[in-house]
Amino acid sequence: MNRTVLLLEDELGLARAMTRVLEREGYRVLHAADAQTARALVAEHDDIDLLVADLILPGLSGREAANHILAHRPEVRVLFTTGFSSADPELRELVAAGFPVLRKPYTVPNLLEAVSSALAD
Repeated sequence: MNRTVLLLEDELGLARAMTRVLEREGYRVLHAADAQTARALVAEHDDIDLLVADLILPGLSGREAANHILAHRPEVRVLFTTGFSSADPELRELVAAGFPVLRKPYTVPNLLEAVSSALAD
């Protein structure tokens, strides 16, 4: 089954690399550099399975974008990425709430494992 990943990442080079890796593994990837674009893509595509969202973005944060998306599409899974340390209160709160978090910098195998795990039923 071909799964669709909405990648919310404002760092273009990283987004391109992540897209290549995920597409090579058979995922369909939609990219948004900001929360507004992500929200528009969710409205246009009803087949999004996973939101991979950087926590720090211009404008709305990845967490705020995820909250908005989940309010309208609660079936979408969420994986956050961040460079925050594990001691950061927001990061600890997300983990406590059950959200998977992939810490930067990460490797290709780490990314693929995190995406696969986030999509696991």
